[in-house]
Amino acid sequence: MKRLLILSLLLASAPASAEIVKWVDSQGKVHYGDQPPASAKNPQPMNIKNQPGTPGGTGAQKSVAEQEQEFRKRRMETDDAEKKAAEEKAQADAAKQNCAAARSNLKTLQDGVRLTRYNEQGERVFLDDAERAQAMADAQRAVSEWCK
Repeated sequence: MKRLLILSLLLASAPASAEIVKWVDSQGKVHYGDQPPASAKNPQPMNIKNQPGTPGGTGAQKSVAEQEQEFRKRRMETDDAEKKAAEEKAQADAAKQNCAAARSNLKTLQDGVRLTRYNEQGERVFLDDAERAQAMADAQRAVSEWCK
């Protein structure tokens, strides 16, 4: 009686392994099963293996601590990716604003209106042609830099 109980427990704990076969019927449809019919065309055994940690697999289940650690790692990676994406978006927005400002400045210089600046004494002074040309070159350089 004791031997029968031990033998039944051993047989019950053995991994179940059944071969799955793929075949094509007379109408050209593909079928899967454990045994093909006699009329099956070219039956092919499928090589299916269980992954470790899955039911029927050969690997051990992960402990709760390992699962928690993996969860924290994934969460940290997600947070880092979100932070990086937010930083890239902020940089792109700043570049867009700088581009718009540089284009506006260049357009103002190209329109030919009289422009002023303040000198060291705090007085308003109109830009002469050389200063306007230098300011226009600087504005063109800024547009080239920010509007890529």
